Amino acid sequence: MAKGVSLLELPLVNVYLLHNDSEAMLLDSGLYWDRAALDGAIEKALPSGKGLTGIIQTHGHCDHCGNTAFLSRKYQCPVICHKDEAEHIERFVPYGPKGLRKFGVRGVTFLVGEMVFPVARCPVERTVSHGDIIPTPIGDLKVIHTPGHTDGHISLWKEDTQWLFSGDAIINVIPFIRKTSLCLPVPLFSVDMEIARSSAKVLSDLHPSALFAQHGIPIVNA
Repeated sequence: MAKGVSLLELPLVNVYLLHNDSEAMLLDSGLYWDRAALDGAIEKALPSGKGLTGIIQTHGHCDHCGNTAFLSRKYQCPVICHKDEAEHIERFVPYGPKGLRKFGVRGVTFLVGEMVFPVARCPVERTVSHGDIIPTPIGDLKVIHTPGHTDGHISLWKEDTQWLFSGDAIINVIPFIRKTSLCLPVPLFSVDMEIARSSAKVLSDLHPSALFAQHGIPIVNA
């Protein structure tokens, strides 16, 4: 998609491999059901004799974290996420409302999702906060905390090229009807849509030259 950025396109989510001639990192890991296709694509894309050196999680939803534990063990590489997202990746802490509200539509949807698309848990080696820098094979990426979809959702900004990895804070597909268009995350799967709108505004004000969203077709040289 751009120098050092390969799209590993899966049925429901985009996974990005960030690489140079000697190393590679993964941005999110798709659904558990995507494992065979993703594992094969990673091995094909990696430089000869090389493995993953890290996995960055935009958040811990099952369509983004389904293979993180498997790949982290396989390549003995660290997992990186926002400090408010770590508990969902390290142990079974369901998303959705708490108390009696967890039996509502949103709470039940998340519980069913965890059963249909299971997520194995794994340790998080590094937690990050807004403004932190993550060194990657394509250069430094700045962490932008973009809550709303989840409390600990992050996007990543490559300042020198003005590339934005937006996760689910801004996506480029209208869900369910699968029509290409920039939009916010699905309200059913989001914590707070007002906060999500504020996060999207922060990202839009960056005026990126390329948008690598986790859903929908990436926009390069936009």
